[in-house]
Amino acid sequence: MFQNSESNYRYEYSQKHNYEQKYKKSLSEISTLKSEKQKLADAKQSVEETLSNLKGKIGMTYPLIISDIEIANVTYDGDIETNYGNTIYSSNTMYLKPRIKYYGISSGYKNNKSQMVQSQWDAKNGNQFSLRVLTV
Repeated sequence: MFQNSESNYRYEYSQKHNYEQKYKKSLSEISTLKSEKQKLADAKQSVEETLSNLKGKIGMTYPLIISDIEIANVTYDGDIETNYGNTIYSSNTMYLKPRIKYYGISSGYKNNKSQMVQSQWDAKNGNQFSLRVLTV
């Protein structure tokens, strides 16, 4: 009976020792994984900062791709008299308000002030006119 107890004790002790070793190994692996996770998070942040800086540099010189320009006739207060894209007759012209749809390096909405700096009648095409729009 005493021998049976002693063998049970040895068995339980060896089991405990095995579990402790597995636990320590698991803690070591967790520590390694946490370290790798931190390295990846730092690398991701560095790449995001680099991308942001690159977008800032390129965005200053990258041309905008203008896909559509429409002009509305508006009152002094900004109320639309003739909607975007509709014909604006010279007798009804008040203030011209351009709407420019473009694509660029950055996504999102941008508020740009536009000023028309030149308009002229095109004698070849009758009463059509060309505009040069300066975006400030």
